[in-house]
Amino acid sequence: MIGFSSKDGKTFLAPKDGGIPEDKSDWMHLAKPTTNYNALNNKWNTCEIIVMGGEYTIHKLNGEIVNMAFNLTPESGIIGFQSETAEIYYRNIRIKEFETAVPIELFLD
Repeated sequence: MIGFSSKDGKTFLAPKDGGIPEDKSDWMHLAKPTTNYNALNNKWNTCEIIVMGGEYTIHKLNGEIVNMAFNLTPESGIIGFQSETAEIYYRNIRIKEFETAVPIELFLD
């Protein structure tokens, strides 16, 4: 898997912003720090995860790209939801399947 990071290798940085491609075969890829989230303000976060087979994945939080990766393996599998440090609630989960691959440009800001 290929991910992108800042020059210091500590956070995700999009390719259009100068992100450096890195081999992330260990699956430990980075996320972009953001303040674009809802916590204790009684609003829901919107998380969008776009996966185009083994081609690419984009992770968005409230419309902001916080992670993306390319050349993924495995290309198929189960969908899992998790929380690592606290109780979490989900609502309005929607899944859309595509018949053919969609160009990444359609999902970029």
